Amino acid sequence: MLTLVTAEPEHSLEELPGRPWAVRRAAGPAGRPALEIYVADVFVDLLVLPADWPLAPHVVRGACSATWAGRPYVAAWGILPPAGRDLLVQFRQGRIHPEAWPADPVAVGGVFWFAHVAGRRFRHVLVTHGGGQERHGIRAARPC
Repeated sequence: MLTLVTAEPEHSLEELPGRPWAVRRAAGPAGRPALEIYVADVFVDLLVLPADWPLAPHVVRGACSATWAGRPYVAAWGILPPAGRDLLVQFRQGRIHPEAWPADPVAVGGVFWFAHVAGRRFRHVLVTHGGGQERHGIRAARPC
């Protein structure tokens, strides 16, 4: 399953009903776009668009897990690739349970993406895009 992520129309992730995540656009250094990531109203990451975008080498910039209302959740985020904007985001549990759980990424601000799933614990996220494939470990959410 390949999910096409486009910048238009933009979906607001300010509030994700029934989910612990909140994503807010912000301004970074020199006015570059930035993205704030929150879990249960706790700030966990700030992603600033790199000066070398769209030539930035990595599209995955973070991933974390949280337990909210007794249920496990996981999210990943990053920078949209410049060409094609095709992203396949899959959360994986590990080598013993190699099956992938796809997530639908959402474009934010035309340059960032965010994806999340609920109900299982995962060890890493695998993101496939026009420029290749990236694997990123998932950490437990903790304040920055």
